[in-house]
Amino acid sequence: NFRAKSLAKKYATYSFEQKLSSIKSELELLRQAMFTKPNDQSVWAYHRWLIQQIRNMEVVNIEIDGQNKNKLLVYFSDPIEGLSTDNFKLAMGEATSEQLKYTCHPRESNSTYDSVWIVVSEDVDFNSIDLTIELINEGVHNQSGHKVLRAGTFKNTTGQWGSFEPTESQQHQDVKEVIKSEIDSLEELLEVEEDCRPAMIRQLELLIEGVGYRLNGIEEENLEMMDTTTSRLREWTEENPKKNVDFCQSLITEVLFIAITARILKGAEEPSKLTDAEKPSLETVRLQPVSAMIRSDWFKTQSQ
Repeated sequence: NFRAKSLAKKYATYSFEQKLSSIKSELELLRQAMFTKPNDQSVWAYHRWLIQQIRNMEVVNIEIDGQNKNKLLVYFSDPIEGLSTDNFKLAMGEATSEQLKYTCHPRESNSTYDSVWIVVSEDVDFNSIDLTIELINEGVHNQSGHKVLRAGTFKNTTGQWGSFEPTESQQHQDVKEVIKSEIDSLEELLEVEEDCRPAMIRQLELLIEGVGYRLNGIEEENLEMMDTTTSRLREWTEENPKKNVDFCQSLITEVLFIAITARILKGAEEPSKLTDAEKPSLETVRLQPVSAMIRSDWFKTQSQ
């Protein structure tokens, strides 16, 4: 809409702090529209756009390219541009990033944006357990201009990339607080408008976005909210079988899969809760950021 186009031009010149302050104000105004016109699709489209402006991009996975120990594949939650030796720092033993020779480029050679980037070096054995990667939140952005990349330090302690816990910046914490506030507001709305399908869908989407860390880190409060809202949405789809329910059913499947798997990882459920068709390696799932996993082809195949 016109408001989004106008703000997009301003946000291109804003610092993160300025953008966050503006978006908080916009969300407060939008909250009034949610309660007065909860079934207006334009309200929810604008809500998605606002959150998208501050959502954190994340590293989904890091892996060595087959048998080539000098080639590393870095998977991101969004197609990104700008990965370089300035923000993707390598260190091996006493050798610093400046002393190691390596390059970063998108996997698809005909595009500057890609969700998979390749790091190549003749000097570095990426299988080495002495190797550390530092990802810096500078110079990387997605196709919408979003620049908040979840920074972190990755160390190959087991010979298998992926066994890491990224650090959380203040920006990442600020985004999580905004999302939590919106989740709580939608819960208030659903207490009044119990059959509001757009609100149910948006709350589930935000619950997924809001726990963009490892599956075994999801708070029980959020898991319970996932259970409640998926039950509401399932009832709606059963009562409205002729309406477009495919997306709703797919979302329900994905969220239930996340909730069950998270509880298994916490030791609160038995692995038998997942069928053989649904059950990927729990270790693989544990290492996937939820917000990235929900958008990946990998997760789609596992939840069918």
